[in-house]
Amino acid sequence: MAISPETARLLIAGTEAPKIRALCDLLVKHGFQNVRGVTEAELAPGAMPGYCPDLILVRIEPGDTAGERLFKTIEGLEKERYVPVLVLDSESKPGEIVERVRTLTAMRLLYKDLNEENVRLRAGAQQCAISYDEAVTVLKKTEDQLEAELAEYKDRCRSKSEFVANLSHELRTPLNSIIGFSEILKNETFGPHGSPKYKEYAGDIHGAAAHLLILINDILEFSRAEAGQLDLEFEPVDVQSTIQSSARMLHEKARVKGVALRVDIAPDFPRLRTDERRLRQVLLNVVGNAIKFTPSDGSVTVKAGIDPVDGAFIIVVSDTGIGIDTADLPRVMTRYGQVKSAQSDQDPGTGLGLPLTRKIVEALGGTLEVRSRRGVGTAVTLRFPPSLVIAEERDAAKAAQAGSPRKIAS
Repeated sequence: MAISPETARLLIAGTEAPKIRALCDLLVKHGFQNVRGVTEAELAPGAMPGYCPDLILVRIEPGDTAGERLFKTIEGLEKERYVPVLVLDSESKPGEIVERVRTLTAMRLLYKDLNEENVRLRAGAQQCAISYDEAVTVLKKTEDQLEAELAEYKDRCRSKSEFVANLSHELRTPLNSIIGFSEILKNETFGPHGSPKYKEYAGDIHGAAAHLLILINDILEFSRAEAGQLDLEFEPVDVQSTIQSSARMLHEKARVKGVALRVDIAPDFPRLRTDERRLRQVLLNVVGNAIKFTPSDGSVTVKAGIDPVDGAFIIVVSDTGIGIDTADLPRVMTRYGQVKSAQSDQDPGTGLGLPLTRKIVEALGGTLEVRSRRGVGTAVTLRFPPSLVIAEERDAAKAAQAGSPRKIAS
């Protein structure tokens, strides 16, 4: 049964039994269900073990010398922090007594509810504090463990980078000798060979050694990129000139294969704050890849411009090559990941080209995105944030672009 003022425990104490009974009858008549009346003698210590009322009514008549003793006895009954005491005398009216009893018992029950809730909250807070301390201990232990693992990982990366660097150096030294001597033999620098086959074989040795040197350099570069050890020098770079010179370096490769190489850059193009050598490396890799996987009579186009929406610097290299299935795109962006094709079988690589290029672009502060369709072609988009574009030149280029129909696809 829910606790209410009517079901609260009421204790009526006094020195005259008839008046105590009259008060009990009054309160019972008005619906109070748990009323108990006692005289001073019945309030002796130990007379009511475990009994704790919600309200004590004390009936004291004027000049009653037993009143003080009664109050002291009542103080011994107060088992809880707060039990209200209502003092009555012969002037107290029945209706007033009933209303005051209702009010005081309601307040008492509210206090008990609040006190119990406070106890629960304190217990909950204590449990939360314990749980928090435990969580902090676990987190600290986890943090220490992660820091130890990170330190171990960095040590492994450093050891791996040093190993790869030393190995690459050891490999490149004899390779450079092989390339140099095979070039001498191929060019017949010291006179003609006894048989044309020697010249042909020398050319094969030179080509294989040069290809192997490229692979070794890719592995070394990727190892440096993974360890965050790429050497970068940021400065204002004329990207238009860098794209044009990179295209000239690959023009002969495209011509021999029968692929049209086009460059489409807006005039008065803004400079980019970047590392020119690394940007050129990225362009040579992306454009070279596009030429490699584009059949004869195909085309490769390099476009550059400012995104009119957010002011980002965009370079798009698109081709009409063999393309890549959508499902295979994640694979070509992971290290050593390659997609089998007739072209890749003829000209195998390490599978580090695009992953290495993406790491370099990210180190430069940009992003690299690849979109492709099998049999249609591939588009590689390099995007650099507006913060890397020389501000005044960017604004001028955007104004010029606004008056031109030219649009850079991203």
